[in-house]
Amino acid sequence: MGFVASALTSLRHAAFVFASALTTVTASEWMYWYYTDATPDVFLGLALFYSLSIYAVLWFVHRYHVDDVTSLVLAVPIYAYVTEGVITPILYSGGPVPFFPLWFSAWHGGLGVLVLWYLLRRLLVADRALAVLAVAAGLGLFWGTWATTMWLPENLDDPDLAESAPHIRTVVDFARYATIVTAVLAAAHLALGRGLWVANHQPSRVVTALLAGASLIVVAAYSAVFVWALPMMAALLAPTAWLLRRHRAARAADDDDRAGERPPILAQLAGPVRLRTLAPLVALPATASVTYAAWTAVDPGDDVVRVIMYGTIGLQTVAAAVVLWVAARRVIRASPGTGGVRSGRWPGRRRLRPPGARPPTDSVATSSGSAP
Repeated sequence: MGFVASALTSLRHAAFVFASALTTVTASEWMYWYYTDATPDVFLGLALFYSLSIYAVLWFVHRYHVDDVTSLVLAVPIYAYVTEGVITPILYSGGPVPFFPLWFSAWHGGLGVLVLWYLLRRLLVADRALAVLAVAAGLGLFWGTWATTMWLPENLDDPDLAESAPHIRTVVDFARYATIVTAVLAAAHLALGRGLWVANHQPSRVVTALLAGASLIVVAAYSAVFVWALPMMAALLAPTAWLLRRHRAARAADDDDRAGERPPILAQLAGPVRLRTLAPLVALPATASVTYAAWTAVDPGDDVVRVIMYGTIGLQTVAAAVVLWVAARRVIRASPGTGGVRSGRWPGRRRLRPPGARPPTDSVATSSGSAP
């Protein structure tokens, strides 16, 4: 009976990872490569691959007690690094520079993990239907606009995409495609909200060791083509782990403050999902299809579409750099020994005093070591 219970628990954890991957793959694949065939075997195959990426994020979430948005922001780039640096070697094809890591962190980590997995889950559990509607409509507007970048000749004629048979979809075909993709996204969130969500998910040590070892071998193999593959991956993972360790240390040191009792982020996201709250997701394919139809009618031309494509990439890259820098700064300032507060409320800028001026007489030194 113990073996059966253990096996069932393992299956539930695996189903949790797989369903989570189904939500994130919506951005990573379906919103990006809009001409990919939306068939059951493709959905299952892609979700299986992306399960490795989301598993890595969940390992960091558990290992470093990720319990707020700031620490989650620092963890989600792992999803991009595994996706583009282990499953494929695209991460290294741009050279040992931060452009690809930042852009992929914005697309995979920002859209896939932060928006479609975390934010959408948080709104669904909180029963905030109007917020779900707003997020779905905004994503649809973005999706319908980004889909036009697949019209460019360099994308349609790309020999690396030959197996995907890239082609321009009609408005009706795109609407059908967007509806199927959103239905799978909704089904995944519904499954997570009806029993598959695991609030106390703890990645198996054996599975983690096997996947980490296999990933190391794969990255080492990529080094035959990209000699900077291993050091580049190490340079990306090391600061992430260092910052998250500081976050965990701050939480551990905060044993006398309510923030130290904040539950892990998976526990915060636990709860049922109602169909009435999930229903507004219909705005995603509807808005995307209307936007795509509008661009089709306008027929903006290749130059305008290139501005859309490279403008989006540029904005995402800059946004990722800024958001990660702000998150890192907050974690460092809140760490013990850096003058930060331990309560999770980020300290403001210190007020400057003239040289030799004495602090106000009513200042009281706090037990957390904050400066007056």
